Amino acid sequence: ISMSRTKMLRVKVLSTFFQIAELTTMIDISWPNFVILTLPFQMPIADSQCLASASDTSWGFDSTFYTYIYVPLFVFGAITLAARLQPKNSPNKIKLFTTLSFLVTLWYSPVLKICSEILDCAKSEEGQSVLVADPSISCDSTTMLIMRLHGALISAFVGVGLPVWIYLRISQLEKMNALDANAPISSLFKWYNAETPWFEAVHLMRRGLLIASGSFLKDPLLQCSAYIAINLCFLITLVKLRPLFFFPCSLLKKYGEVNLFFLSECLGATAATLGSVLAFVGAINMNLKLMNIIGVIFTTTNTLFAVAFAYAYSE
Repeated sequence: ISMSRTKMLRVKVLSTFFQIAELTTMIDISWPNFVILTLPFQMPIADSQCLASASDTSWGFDSTFYTYIYVPLFVFGAITLAARLQPKNSPNKIKLFTTLSFLVTLWYSPVLKICSEILDCAKSEEGQSVLVADPSISCDSTTMLIMRLHGALISAFVGVGLPVWIYLRISQLEKMNALDANAPISSLFKWYNAETPWFEAVHLMRRGLLIASGSFLKDPLLQCSAYIAINLCFLITLVKLRPLFFFPCSLLKKYGEVNLFFLSECLGATAATLGSVLAFVGAINMNLKLMNIIGVIFTTTNTLFAVAFAYAYSE
């Protein structure tokens, strides 16, 4: 992971934007296949299960589920141990904790999303309740019970606990006047100004609320309405608080000092809100032709944002 602030800004904004775009596809409408294929950060779960089935292995959704949880946790533990073995305030210690913070926040959405999939059951042809993601797993089985216990713990300790911990820990460091580059979690607040150093928690809460809305609300119109409300509230909060540190935009010098970081986040939040509105239109009328048009607009918006963003940050 690069220590260059410019490169990390690119990764941070783009990863957040495309994770939100991917979460928008949780809305229960007939998204065209090309929409899903054009989104980065997609893990080919179904493909891996088909390959495992063809090779006569026992790999299924439950194996994927535990892999999403325990492989990252093992990596996080190894990085934490390596960081604690370093001398206090050493550059390597800061780099390791920066890497850890980045990976944990990147892991937040995928692990909650896969936990949400264990809630989606349907009746099989035999009349049994089975998991939609893997019909070989009965929703009344011990396997499902154990997965749901794991999902509940992850939702509590990661989904809710991580944003709360970030807010409380940063508030504590702020009271101690210890919000500096030597803090182990400096990568969580260095992107934000002194008034709102805890704003990373807001980013995570937004993702958590979107995943919860896509999981617990079964009516597409309700899902879309919740997504529009969450994205719009985030956009308003972003504009009102202006929490992002200043990063100059050389392309818009004639308009004065423009904060490229703030502009990028605002445009990303606006595009995400537009995606939710498009999904709302699709939920009202799931016509195949209309859905293809919506898919083209959604994909084009995402592509244009990525291209314009990459060009702006390269100047």
